[in-house]
Amino acid sequence: MATAAYIRVSTSDQDAERQYQDIKERFNVPRKHLYADVEHGDVFTGRDGYDSLMESLDDYDKVVFEEITRLGRSAREMRDTADTLREAGITIATVSPLREFPPEDDDPMSKLFFDILTRMAEEELRRIRNRTRSGIRQAKREGKHVGNPPRGYTVEDGFLEPIEGEYDRITEFIREVNKGRAKAPTARFFGVDETSYQSILKNSDRYWDAEYVGDEEWRRRRVEVQNGDRDLGPLGGIEA
Repeated sequence: MATAAYIRVSTSDQDAERQYQDIKERFNVPRKHLYADVEHGDVFTGRDGYDSLMESLDDYDKVVFEEITRLGRSAREMRDTADTLREAGITIATVSPLREFPPEDDDPMSKLFFDILTRMAEEELRRIRNRTRSGIRQAKREGKHVGNPPRGYTVEDGFLEPIEGEYDRITEFIREVNKGRAKAPTARFFGVDETSYQSILKNSDRYWDAEYVGDEEWRRRRVEVQNGDRDLGPLGGIEA
């Protein structure tokens, strides 16, 4: 069996080749077994590399990541990826820190690793549910709804009801834009239609658990991002 490697970077602030060389140096993974998702400019290219890796698990017994956060774009996604790899009998390896986690490992550090992922995923789900409940209360304060519901909502008995998952995704889109990220690629990343994201930002204070900072403040933060003065946080996969 062979060892695969997966990297996910944005060319604006991370070096894919450096990550690969770090992995190759420590685990000797040939380039033909490298799966990568690299964003270019303002274009979000999706997760073809990740999807291809998941479809090729039968060919491997180990998958190497530069660090734990590369397993997914959220705590739940990281946990889901870890579970998928373990169920397939695959060892998870990381460069930083240099560790290997076999699928059936009783080592205390391995147990702690997966316990942490589980707790992170549960905490993220709790936050999502709290935001959704907040959205339900806000929607009901709006009263009976006439016409098409805003994105992330459905209408039940005349009242707006947030759609769990979609509502949260749109809320996160607004929060990421507020950091000064480019609007169109960020909208694509979160599955928001480019024809509607301006309306979402305009009405953010009415329907979602995040309020758009406004065009003037966004442009100021955008300049900071482009000058490298603003930290966008650990979320990968979105062009700055």
